[in-house]
Amino acid sequence: MLERLKARYGQYEREAREAVRKARPTDGLFGMGADPRKHPCHDQFYEDVGSWVAEFLAAEPGTEEAAEAAEWILMAADIHRDEETFWYMYAAQGHARELIPLMPPERRAALRDRYDGAYPAMDRMPVQKTVYKLLRKNTKAKK
Repeated sequence: MLERLKARYGQYEREAREAVRKARPTDGLFGMGADPRKHPCHDQFYEDVGSWVAEFLAAEPGTEEAAEAAEWILMAADIHRDEETFWYMYAAQGHARELIPLMPPERRAALRDRYDGAYPAMDRMPVQKTVYKLLRKNTKAKK
């Protein structure tokens, strides 16, 4: 099932690149034209990740599977930091909130440290602050 999630992320990357490629140079300028940042592929990706997580949870995954899924969802935005897909991948991190409590504490602590390095506290939005609190819960966090 995790392969489906990874494939959806790959599909989203291709769709977002295609939206940018098809845009005219002035699209989005002064809020006019077919702004690739407002392409429907972004919202569809966000909704699809949420649907995937719901289906994944319904299948009652084990702790290791939940950890792999959470790691993928939480670290994908960092890999795509300077790309069109960053902000929606960053927003999609909220879908991992239900996966984090299922993770083994040692994996959660390791992910917390990676997350802290990739997304500094001063740059986090409310969703990322919530995610970080969940990553810290029941681990020996220094912060």
